[in-house]
Amino acid sequence: MHRFVVSIVITLVVGLAVSAEGKTIHVKVGGTGDGSSWVHAYGSLQDALDNAEPNDDIWLAEGTYIPTQLYDPCDPRSATFQMKNGVGIYGGFSAVGDPNWESRDWEKYETVLSGDLLGNDVEVSDPCDLLGELSRSENCYHVFYHPEGINLDPNTVFDGFTVTGGNANEGEYWPDPGSIGGGMYNYESSPTVTNCTFINNSAVGRGGGICNWTGSNNTLINCTFASNWASSGGGMHDGGSNTIVTDCIFRDNSAKGGGGMSNRYNPTVRDSIFIGNSANTGGGMINYDFAKVTNCKFIGNSAFGDGGGMYNDCCGPSVTNCTFIGNSAYYGGGISAFFDWSTTMTNCTFVGNSARSGGGIHIDTDTYLTAAINCIFWENTATYKPQIWGSVAVTYSDIQGGYSGTGNINTAPLFIDPKGPDNIPGTEDDNLHLLPYSPCIDAGDPTGDYTNQTDIDGQDRVLYDNVDIGADEVFPIAGDIDQDGDVDFNDYAYFSGHWLKGK
Repeated sequence: MHRFVVSIVITLVVGLAVSAEGKTIHVKVGGTGDGSSWVHAYGSLQDALDNAEPNDDIWLAEGTYIPTQLYDPCDPRSATFQMKNGVGIYGGFSAVGDPNWESRDWEKYETVLSGDLLGNDVEVSDPCDLLGELSRSENCYHVFYHPEGINLDPNTVFDGFTVTGGNANEGEYWPDPGSIGGGMYNYESSPTVTNCTFINNSAVGRGGGICNWTGSNNTLINCTFASNWASSGGGMHDGGSNTIVTDCIFRDNSAKGGGGMSNRYNPTVRDSIFIGNSANTGGGMINYDFAKVTNCKFIGNSAFGDGGGMYNDCCGPSVTNCTFIGNSAYYGGGISAFFDWSTTMTNCTFVGNSARSGGGIHIDTDTYLTAAINCIFWENTATYKPQIWGSVAVTYSDIQGGYSGTGNINTAPLFIDPKGPDNIPGTEDDNLHLLPYSPCIDAGDPTGDYTNQTDIDGQDRVLYDNVDIGADEVFPIAGDIDQDGDVDFNDYAYFSGHWLKGK
């Protein structure tokens, strides 16, 4: 439904509470009106922003829009968009007719906000070439720029857009704001960003797609970060913030550190996919603080040095219900950690990862209190220690070749289709759900607290007697209609009672 923010105004005259409902402002390419309707739409997002007030919504029709507001009057590349607190901005409306909210479709009616000020960008095949591409040299530094003092709160919504062409290549690192956040720069601003794609943005410093800096506690839902580049955090950099990332995809981003995402505080990342990202360190993700990563997939990411899927440095992240498939690095194909405090991996699956040492995980000998609980390490490869390298407290896990620890087993986990339809292990289509007779079923730590927890697919974390090993809680056993863990007379009675009834 259309988002309406209701505010209560106490009138001084009669002391009555009334509700304030904002207006809808319309924008479409070629519009020349005052924004009051699609017929009288503005032609510029900036015109709409200039005339928007808290509780207003801005609707944009499909097409491409270029920023025009300069934060530095002497520099044309400082052109940018800037959201207003409490204003919602929504893309994905048809440019034809009089579309209503129900007909909105941000995939069909792509609405692009582009930093390509001259409209001359040449496509590059590798995001590492974005900064050096001459056709991007006049692009704006940030498509969206929210510096100190803007203070956007979560009621500020950005929904249904493609953000591209930001090129933050001025200076090198913070405190130079021109070096970070090519697609969006947030400083002490926390907009809600949903259903958006950040693609082909770059930053010489941090956050090619988005840089969240100092108290920018953003919420990102159902967003895609693709083919962005930065020195740190090709897709997104989170520094000094408590960002929440849900149902997002980080694909084919690149960086020196953290190809998909770089974290320097306490982000929560859940139900998201990191695929095909690359970096010197931390192909999929790099963490420098206490990140919480849950129900995520790391597939085919790579690092020249440490941590193909994930690298942890001087932090203690928790990694729960995650799969690491086909990632590669010099150290730690799936995960690598150095000077890391209390990393905990629970109900994770590591399959088909590769490295020189520690195909599954590589834990530096100076790393403390690293634990793997209810995890699967299978068919990972390395010259030294293909499954686990380093000192790790492993319990109730299935490790190929065996590993000392309470409840550990060394038995093929029996995945449904570990090679997938392409018959190549370690790729996106691999089906690592457990077969109904897998030895990992009910073999996890019986003392753990799994209350209100789910597996990587959102199923209850404990379906039968005990938690399963790995990211997947097993599919119901064939014929187990009442899902009590066995096939018995009760299942037959239920089946026969409904025979030919069509229910």
